[in-house]
Amino acid sequence: MGVTGVAMILYNIWIVRAWQLDMDGSCSDDPKFSLPWFIHAFLGIGIALCAITCLGHIAGHTANHHCLSCVSFSC
Repeated sequence: MGVTGVAMILYNIWIVRAWQLDMDGSCSDDPKFSLPWFIHAFLGIGIALCAITCLGHIAGHTANHHCLSCVSFSC
């Protein structure tokens, strides 16, 4: 899940860059343009996947610390 989240964030960076290049080439005079909703949604999902993965690793490490130490030292 973490790798998928990182891949989504990197792909989103590429999408934003392509969007900016496309807007530079357009004949629109409005300097304030907003990104489409799906770019924001894609970035949010990627960040959420990374956060869930990180929190899962932290929770797994803190919840099973005693069990892991017993297996390592044969309690």
